[in-house]
Amino acid sequence: MMGKSKKILVILLSIVVSCLLAGGFALAFFVGYNPYKPNQILIIDDGNSVSLYAETNDNYKSYRFRFENEEKGNIVIDTMKNILETYDMLRDGIEIGVKYDVSVCYVSDDSTRSTQYSAKIAWTPYTYLQGPVIFKSDNEIVWEDIENADYYEVHYNFQNGEKVLIVEQNYLDLQKIDGGQRDIYVVAKSNTEYYKESLKSNIIETEVIHTISNFTSIEFNSTTKILSLESTEKIEKAKIYIGQNQYDVQMSPILNGEIYIYSIDLTDIYINGYNIAVRPVTTDEYNIFPETGDMLYYYYQ
Repeated sequence: MMGKSKKILVILLSIVVSCLLAGGFALAFFVGYNPYKPNQILIIDDGNSVSLYAETNDNYKSYRFRFENEEKGNIVIDTMKNILETYDMLRDGIEIGVKYDVSVCYVSDDSTRSTQYSAKIAWTPYTYLQGPVIFKSDNEIVWEDIENADYYEVHYNFQNGEKVLIVEQNYLDLQKIDGGQRDIYVVAKSNTEYYKESLKSNIIETEVIHTISNFTSIEFNSTTKILSLESTEKIEKAKIYIGQNQYDVQMSPILNGEIYIYSIDLTDIYINGYNIAVRPVTTDEYNIFPETGDMLYYYYQ
């Protein structure tokens, strides 16, 4: 008999507790407060765009993202989706590079009731630069200016690797790169950490014929018989004229900053008192020096 009484008492207590809980939830619902608390917001970065993700909840109509900043004030963005894109944030006044405390709550169908806000996350919004679309025009690679980009990296294949040129304008003179069959693409970049580099542009496949510039300076030491040359680009072979004689000379330059320096020993070929003339020699069909190109002279004194 005693055991049956205890069972009845437990059942009655369970019923009372259930009723109290149900009544509490109902009261909370009618007064516009729901104790449910969403999980923290997640930041989704796919390498091209950034978005904020809230856990889905089908019992509510929309999601309310709250951005808090002491100086800028608070911004609330309501959305039917559980993902808030960068575009939506910027449209509603969120600023790139400004630190916010961000949280989310769920909103009822009639937009009058909402849950508690989730725990806050500290986040500084950033975004990715738009990828350039490049095309060839005459002897240039051209693209539209990219908003918030400070400069561009132009990549092209070279031998078994890749070379990179940095330009601030929205075009590249193809004479600036090594001649050959080239695959070229462009990446937009910023000096600000909150604007991440863009994805690669489309690739342009083109044949580049590069005209080699002449040597920029010439000096000759008549005592050591050393001929010194300088150039803004790498030249591996030159033709040297001494009197009526001409010689093809292989060269191995030393790079000093952006200047190539060449030292050639003319001990075995120089004739005292003669002037010297030099010109670069074409090494392949893509890197040429015109046959009519000027020679650089050293006049013996």
